[in-house]
Amino acid sequence: MNANKYFIDTNIFLRVIAKDDEKKTRDCEVVIEALTNGHITGVTSTLVLAEFAWTCLSFYKLKKTAFTPAINALLGIKRLAILDDYNHVLALKLYETHSVKFIDALITSHATVIKEHLPILSYDRDFDKLNVRRVEPGELDL
Repeated sequence: MNANKYFIDTNIFLRVIAKDDEKKTRDCEVVIEALTNGHITGVTSTLVLAEFAWTCLSFYKLKKTAFTPAINALLGIKRLAILDDYNHVLALKLYETHSVKFIDALITSHATVIKEHLPILSYDRDFDKLNVRRVEPGELDL
């Protein structure tokens, strides 16, 4: 396991846009800065970016022009890989046997999360029900 590599969940990106919790917003901005400066390495997925866009539109009622620049900026971060390699059978089994959202089961089944034992950087406590390590941004030493 690379101690400075994390799978980055949707809510980390959302906090920066939503600015609905001052401490979480700042902690997530520090994570994005650490990715940009190369202090940490991140992995995320198209699924996470799609959930980000959907949540911005449907929950926060933002216009596309309010959040698409953020997605574009994320795509330009060299230390943030966007990989889509899920074990769909495992994800379905996790979804059936745990009280979690299907997207969280998919993230847990991500090949990089499994092979590299990557911690998931997230505020979503559903990951605590699964066999993965979850870390919140405020826990990082950045």
